[in-house]
Amino acid sequence: LFSSQFLEDVTVPDGEHVAPGAQLLKIWRMRNNGARDWPAGVQLVHRSGDRFGTPADGVAATIQESVPRGADVDVVAELRMPQAPSPLVGASHCKGHFQLRLPGARDSYFGHSVWIEVWVDPAITAPAREPAVHPLLGQPLQAEACASPARSPLSLLRRHRIHSDSSNSNKSS
Repeated sequence: LFSSQFLEDVTVPDGEHVAPGAQLLKIWRMRNNGARDWPAGVQLVHRSGDRFGTPADGVAATIQESVPRGADVDVVAELRMPQAPSPLVGASHCKGHFQLRLPGARDSYFGHSVWIEVWVDPAITAPAREPAVHPLLGQPLQAEACASPARSPLSLLRRHRIHSDSSNSNKSS
């Protein structure tokens, strides 16, 4: 009944080189392709691989609002990149898998699993590229921006992140 489909990485594409210990906002665009609306409180939970700073319960993000059938949603998680083992080793490959889970149900996972896959590179001390800007909000997606809850990308996304079917008419299913 519940299902999800991965559409795209909005930020931090696979294979990105990142600084050790950096905090980044990872955004996955997903579609509710199931037969039912998702209830408010659906969680994105770490399932395997590198944890990227997720807490012991594994919850990386919570979708605060219900998501209608057919709607797209940007799932946002603030993740901490692992520390590189040693500058002599070079870049370290890190990958973590996450999946959506119904609220209040420990084993009710559904839909596609998503992942973040990066190379933690001790040679990088600053961001590898200009800060990402969310395509809908025009706001920089920097962890530092989260210090002010009223202006954080996360609070803005709560107001703007669910896209209706009509905005997807040019996308293939």
